[in-house]
Amino acid sequence: MSRGQLREDKVKAEAALGRKDGKCGTCVKLVEDGVQCEICDQWFHPHCQGISESLYKMLVDYKDDIHWFCQGCRGGAEKLLLVMSKLQTKVDRLEDELVRATNEVKKDFSQKLKDLQSELRKEIGKEWEQVQSTIKASQSKMDTVVGELHAKVVEFGDRLEQSDCKADVQEVGDGGAKKLWSSVVEQKILGVTEDVKALKQTTVQICQDREEQCEIEKRKNCAVIQGLTEPIGDDAETRKRQDKDRITEILHELQCDDVSVNAAIRLGKLPAQGEAKIRPVKIIFSSEEQKERVLSKAKNLKSKGSLGLDRVFIHQDLTPKQRMQRNLLVKELKDRQAAGEQGLIIVNNKIVTRKPRLESMESA
Repeated sequence: MSRGQLREDKVKAEAALGRKDGKCGTCVKLVEDGVQCEICDQWFHPHCQGISESLYKMLVDYKDDIHWFCQGCRGGAEKLLLVMSKLQTKVDRLEDELVRATNEVKKDFSQKLKDLQSELRKEIGKEWEQVQSTIKASQSKMDTVVGELHAKVVEFGDRLEQSDCKADVQEVGDGGAKKLWSSVVEQKILGVTEDVKALKQTTVQICQDREEQCEIEKRKNCAVIQGLTEPIGDDAETRKRQDKDRITEILHELQCDDVSVNAAIRLGKLPAQGEAKIRPVKIIFSSEEQKERVLSKAKNLKSKGSLGLDRVFIHQDLTPKQRMQRNLLVKELKDRQAAGEQGLIIVNNKIVTRKPRLESMESA
């Protein structure tokens, strides 16, 4: 057994003895009013440890808040506290460094992601321009060919009508009716013309669908707030700051404090003085996932009447085509409600009947 171990056992034995017989660790006399060392657990008379009456009273009054060590343990305790203090300083520095490194990684990743998105948009834009250019060129060629064919048919028909061999170019059709050959050819060309027109319409529809998808892609991180009180202020910066503070309050009430808003834009012309019009606010979130979180909780604003948010409504930013379809659905919904239908709601761009709540079913 080592000397260090023997010394440690001796200290423990003496401490146990002191606690057992209640004697002072210095003078070995009985302790009635004393102080206990937090390291060795030995009791001591205040005067044996050089403790004044005022300090002793403070130790008694604040025993749960003040640490005291005897003279035998004080040297080691001071060294231990110094080591612990240095360790804590190093831990704090490491934590600060970790936070800084984490923020730098997040910032770098966010920037790289934005750069990648920008490059993808540019590439998609170039390809889309090429597709549009090719489609326009094809349409122009088709128009030219159809025009030339039609002109030749008309010209050939005129010549046949004027020639002496008009009877030789007549054919017997179904039911014995006679037709000029030029008329037959013209009908065939007209059929081709109709096919080309149908092809053009299909091409135009494809272009419109592609443009619609591009518009939807642009709006995937966007939502629109309706009913948010117009800000008060003479300059644009003051109004923007008021909108930002109000949006922050809304996100807090929806328990979405960690959601990042890249931009908030009032849509439409600034209302004139005294005009009651409230412009919608377009919000651009950092990600589609954050936008979906806000939309999923937006219905909770109805219960925030005390904050003036019960008339605020948040919905997906729609394309012009989607808005037109939505307006038609709303009109149909109102017409059906006026006709007596009840419990109708719009879900996933369809009018459906609201399912009865469980409470209503139980009461029934």
